[in-house]
Amino acid sequence: MSPSKNPAESIIKVELIFIAPLVGRQTITKKITPAGNYDFTAAGGPCNRERVYTLLLSAGIPPGHPWHNILLSEDTDAPAAEKSGEPAQNQEDSGDTPPSRTYIAVTFDNKSRKLYHNEDTLTFVKQTLPGACTYFINRIQCRAKDIREMFTGAGIKQGHPAYEVLLKD
Repeated sequence: MSPSKNPAESIIKVELIFIAPLVGRQTITKKITPAGNYDFTAAGGPCNRERVYTLLLSAGIPPGHPWHNILLSEDTDAPAAEKSGEPAQNQEDSGDTPPSRTYIAVTFDNKSRKLYHNEDTLTFVKQTLPGACTYFINRIQCRAKDIREMFTGAGIKQGHPAYEVLLKD
């Protein structure tokens, strides 16, 4: 992983929990170590990138979906289009829809305070249930607009993997 140019954009952990018909409830976690290495866990234990890829596919989440981009990319902070050389595939174009019950959390290193919050790490959460989305910043409920404004102020724009998984419908 290349060092991030903007400390506010340094993602240090991504966690995805979903319920899908074929695979049931799954938890996938990607932690980025200070040395830039990745540690994956899924189904309660350590795993590798191939296992994460297989779990996502078996849940009906196609390659090119923002979840693939943020979990499997070598550079978690690069916009999706920069990683593949092509625009990220839209969910509508794939014919597949992700599970209707999901929880995705993206944790940022915020020691620079670029995200305008007085904590060293910030965790942004999007919880999706049938017909509703709920958002949180460090376990405090908020609006999508609050996250969007905080991201915009820190220079995190549309195309950034965290923006794509948290703020795109």
